[in-house]
Amino acid sequence: MLYETQRQPIVLLSIIAAGLLCGVLFDLAKLPKHKLFKNIGVFFAVLLSFLVYYCINLFLNYGETRFYVIALFVLFICFERFISLKVVALIKKRCYNNLYEKKGSRKRKGY
Repeated sequence: MLYETQRQPIVLLSIIAAGLLCGVLFDLAKLPKHKLFKNIGVFFAVLLSFLVYYCINLFLNYGETRFYVIALFVLFICFERFISLKVVALIKKRCYNNLYEKKGSRKRKGY
């Protein structure tokens, strides 16, 4: 077996981890309230994502760019964004329901 072929599982796991990490980076870039700061954060997130992908591809995959590596990287960025949106929505829903129940119990007691 070729040395490059033996390293493919390590490359795939590294690309998956980098995709998840870059997804978190995009989430953090969307935190600022001001539109200018948000745009600058997204710009740097995109720049860092390309840099992370390039470095992992260069050091672990000997610079060989293949479609499945790029697709896996983008897929796991999207996967992390989707999962984080679901988690944030669930947290907001629980907080809203807890707040609504507390207000409802106050009204029933006559406060």
